[in-house]
Amino acid sequence: MNRHATTVKVKPRSVSAIAVKAMLADGKELALVDVREELTFSQNHLLWARNVPLSRLELRFARLVPRKSTRIVLCDDNDGLAERAAVILADAGYSDLSCLAGGVVAFESGSMCNYQLQYVRDRRALPITRDYMIAKELEYRTADTQRARRAAPSPRRSKAKVSA
Repeated sequence: MNRHATTVKVKPRSVSAIAVKAMLADGKELALVDVREELTFSQNHLLWARNVPLSRLELRFARLVPRKSTRIVLCDDNDGLAERAAVILADAGYSDLSCLAGGVVAFESGSMCNYQLQYVRDRRALPITRDYMIAKELEYRTADTQRARRAAPSPRRSKAKVSA
């Protein structure tokens, strides 16, 4: 075994928002991974992106993407996290690595599909407005109140003991 053998570094290519949209539409295997932290991801992210923060990348990634030849597109806030993640993944053996040019902001400025998480209980992402969020919150509160009323035990009247 030669300890001094050089390893070939895989340099991630930069892909545009339009190219990512085409990749999503072509039906081939694709892992769209957002490497920002959970809080930032939850505030604004690409609809089909999976969040794997850079701080936990080495721990989680092999479980999520076991095939090393999978097309992988990494996205961030255009702050260099995706490039750092690509270096880590290349060292782990992943070969088809790309970084979203311009980050998540590129989708916003290019008027592509960029979504904010609607509400955690919905388990779906939709484009939302402030008015829509307020209406949904009221709807949830009303539904929770009705559910609580139905689940509450009815007041029981104690039966008077009949003396003989």
